[in-house]
Amino acid sequence: RAALVLTADAAADLPWGQAALLTAAECGVRMFPGGVYLGSDFGNTTVVGQFSRWPIRRHLEFAGCRATNAPEHAIALHVGTGRRRMQNGALCWADGWAGLVSIEAPADPPHGGNEIGGVLAGAMGVGEVFRTAVLGDKLSCRRTSRLSALLPGCGDVDEIDLVYLPAAFWLLGLGNLGQAALWTIGLLPYPDPALVSLFL
Repeated sequence: RAALVLTADAAADLPWGQAALLTAAECGVRMFPGGVYLGSDFGNTTVVGQFSRWPIRRHLEFAGCRATNAPEHAIALHVGTGRRRMQNGALCWADGWAGLVSIEAPADPPHGGNEIGGVLAGAMGVGEVFRTAVLGDKLSCRRTSRLSALLPGCGDVDEIDLVYLPAAFWLLGLGNLGQAALWTIGLLPYPDPALVSLFL
């Protein structure tokens, strides 16, 4: 039964890194029948979204991750670029509005990411390791993949920051895409979430 190990470096202190970890955990517990295991301490205080300011480990465990030792055959997903290369798994990170997945860290340090780029990185990362561990895809975990939420298929515009957030959302009949949108909205840095209106 396929299993996943989540690890992270200093990215676990950053909002984009925590968004990637939480997204990978929520997706991974549904995709890996052998479980999702925590391979790092994750004692970092939660700083992303509207989550309680507990250690991020607690939120990952609430999502269904296990604190016990992972089985030997488990594949790894590392959040951040602190490792140079992954042997049995992949790295994922945010670069501005983009999520990236690769088995090698980039030669140049990425720009600071945001929560949306982190969600993309986590979802893409868990999808990549799933294709390797469960589907046996020979091409997965062998290439670098990049997807930008701001300009899909294009490079990012570095000058655009995640500063102005919508005060209201209307989400109608979107199914799984609506759930993904709501998840991402919940991770955004609203100073007062009580002022945000959602129409479902």
